[in-house]
Amino acid sequence: MIFAAWMKQLWHDLLAAKLGDDFAAFTPMRPAALSGILIRNRHWCDNEGQTQARSCEDVASASLSRAMAGLAARWGNDPARWAWGNVHAVHLADPVLAAVPLLSSIGRRDIPADGDDFTINRATPSARDFSDIHGPGLRAIYDLADLNASRFVLGGGQSGNPLSRHWDDQVRAWLSNTGVALTSAPDHANVLILEPSP
Repeated sequence: MIFAAWMKQLWHDLLAAKLGDDFAAFTPMRPAALSGILIRNRHWCDNEGQTQARSCEDVASASLSRAMAGLAARWGNDPARWAWGNVHAVHLADPVLAAVPLLSSIGRRDIPADGDDFTINRATPSARDFSDIHGPGLRAIYDLADLNASRFVLGGGQSGNPLSRHWDDQVRAWLSNTGVALTSAPDHANVLILEPSP
């Protein structure tokens, strides 16, 4: 949470004043551009029109202080109690029930999640509030040495019906990417056989 808030603040502090109204077109933060500014194009850190020169280190330090102050205002003064999952939640929602005011909570789950755009277990955060806005519906780990040991899991569950016990029964396995092996049916499984009519 601290790192994400710091990078967002640093991006703003480096470019917002220089780009003015055009800054909105440059959000969210672009890591390659930020790295280029801090390493090769350090003149972007200069405070144009001001008598006091500033370095990239000055900007980064001030941005960190502002980001920490913003987090403290929202989450309290103890950083040990701040957690990425507090702001980075997966919002699973039934597309039909989500549009019905009295029933929208039935088909909705908000679950704290790990990851961001730069982790293996990708979960893209919103530039506005860091909520998880993009990630895989299916997570899979393929064991190339033993394909039967491969594991798969769906975001949510097997059923698309929020009233079913299988609607969200895979959420925890999806978040941790533990998954299930699909090599053989469990003992309690049912088999549906479809046959053409005569």
